[in-house]
Amino acid sequence: HHLLLVVGAALFLYATACGLGITHDSRQYLAAAHSLLQNGTLRTADGATYAHWPPLYPAWLAVWGAAETVKYAHLAVWLVTLFLAQRFGQKMLKTPFAQMFFLLTLVFGTPLFLVQVFVWSEGLFVLLTVLVFVFFRKFTETAQKKYLFWMLLFSNLVCLQRLTGMFFVVGFGLLLWQTKRNVKLTLVYVSVSLVSVALWMLRNTCVEAEPSFVGDLFVVGPLVSVTNHLAAIGNWFV
Repeated sequence: HHLLLVVGAALFLYATACGLGITHDSRQYLAAAHSLLQNGTLRTADGATYAHWPPLYPAWLAVWGAAETVKYAHLAVWLVTLFLAQRFGQKMLKTPFAQMFFLLTLVFGTPLFLVQVFVWSEGLFVLLTVLVFVFFRKFTETAQKKYLFWMLLFSNLVCLQRLTGMFFVVGFGLLLWQTKRNVKLTLVYVSVSLVSVALWMLRNTCVEAEPSFVGDLFVVGPLVSVTNHLAAIGNWFV
């Protein structure tokens, strides 16, 4: 199993021999990280207020600074994600073959690998989501409040990494209710987990007359959006 982590690292280094891939979104993340380092504000590549995306990823990029350092930070995220997934597979899957097959699909699967080799926020988002699940399992198995604290912390970070995290929080809330059958606990988890993204949206509302993300919420009609999300959440339980 550990050999596959080495293979995963080798694949990453081969794919990023010329550096991490850059797209339009990548440029906005990098510009926001640069402006954060230079003057403590978040700005896009054209100098506008950074409000279309959540703030965690550019802040994380700013911590690492140089492009080569960011590359190895992405590698670390990739390997930690694989390691935690491997541990999860060992606990949940009973046969060595199933465990190995699970890890092979992670290492060689295009979706998870692709987001690691670009300056995209999804790689760190996946790791944060895996960490929420790790502490979710710890909490449901032991009922120790320290695991609920870590679950809440990483749930907030998931939302600050990508707005999609809000729907993952709802999904984890449903899993928590299904496991504990405690409505109060579920509501506390969901509401506290959304505090960070609520504050971010409040900030955007204060600095923009009409925050740019508002229009994105209605690109798809509300009924279609709700239907699609309920279908996705329902698939978790199928």
